[in-house]
Amino acid sequence: MKRICILIILFMFQNVLAQEEIIPSAPKGFIKTGPCLQIWREEIIIEKPIMQVTIPVHMVIPVNSHFNLNFDYAYARTDWDMRHTSMGGFSDPYLQGNLLLWDNRLLIIGGIGVPLGKTRLNYKEYYLSTHLNLNIFNFKTPVYGQGFQGKIGALIAHSFSDNVVIGGGASYLYRRKFVPIYSANWANQGNKVDGYYDPGDETNVHLGLDLGFNEDMKVMLDGIFTFYQKDKYNSPQYVFQSGTKMTINLGYFYRYDEYYLWALLNYRSKTNNYALQGQLFKEEVFNSNSPKLDFNIIWKAFHIQGGGANVLVDGRFYGENEAGLSWAKALGGGFGGEYRFSYNTFIEFYIKYMVGQRISAEDLKKLNIEGMDVAILFRYEF
Repeated sequence: MKRICILIILFMFQNVLAQEEIIPSAPKGFIKTGPCLQIWREEIIIEKPIMQVTIPVHMVIPVNSHFNLNFDYAYARTDWDMRHTSMGGFSDPYLQGNLLLWDNRLLIIGGIGVPLGKTRLNYKEYYLSTHLNLNIFNFKTPVYGQGFQGKIGALIAHSFSDNVVIGGGASYLYRRKFVPIYSANWANQGNKVDGYYDPGDETNVHLGLDLGFNEDMKVMLDGIFTFYQKDKYNSPQYVFQSGTKMTINLGYFYRYDEYYLWALLNYRSKTNNYALQGQLFKEEVFNSNSPKLDFNIIWKAFHIQGGGANVLVDGRFYGENEAGLSWAKALGGGFGGEYRFSYNTFIEFYIKYMVGQRISAEDLKKLNIEGMDVAILFRYEF
């Protein structure tokens, strides 16, 4: 239980949802990769869907029983009406080391993100990126490059009984400046775009609770508070500071025979942002951030020798902000599964379809949306 609690907190910290039973402890090293396709349409662009193909690479390298390395990298190609708007390239590679100490109760982490991903976007790429960053679509590669990043942190867990474990910790993300926009002349668009963007650093505080009712049922609760420093743009003048974010993750796991049910509820909210308004850097009058609620359910409904099939349910519900914007919802699901080809080789797949609505920030129209998410991933253990 001690180690499980630490892994749950680390799992939420990395913002990854595994379609596997609970959290894989990865006693072996492995590499996982494969094509992922996402397509989203809005009713006003029914003939021009946004389509993204991502090939992620995730690798875990165990150095010894207490230390491992995680490596993440991806190539993505995004098209929005292939004749006019497209963007392709590699993301920033990220390497993180995880060190377990003190009878697996203390986790020390350190990671770096190398700025090799695409930046210096032209106007069409920039406009496309504003849609890739919409949370309701949940694109796997919403951002290609965002400058150098360095992360350090520590997480600790304590067992009060065989069934109750609490954990907590903190992490710090250091971010360097980068050039987000390439074009130097958008005068006709009313934007000043030249120069470096210097995003503020981030501090995260983590809390976790792990309740084991028996060997087949667990409830996991995690809370993360994220504090953002001020951003600069091409000058010593501050231009933006994101509000403090609160994230709550509630997980439920139940196993029966060869089957299981794994559910995750994720809630996020932010306080008011600060922004440069005229000559003054001050708090916005109306909170432009909206509360967001996501849930995911994975039910292993069918079992065969070496694998099985899962039923998937996804829901995303985002409320209005104080200005009456940012409202969105989507609901759907599909199926997936995994199969072991050999002692070291696995295949994982899923296909999901979602429908919903969102309000356009450009003209305040309510738009019908639909999307599909398909992936085939291969994992090799070594």
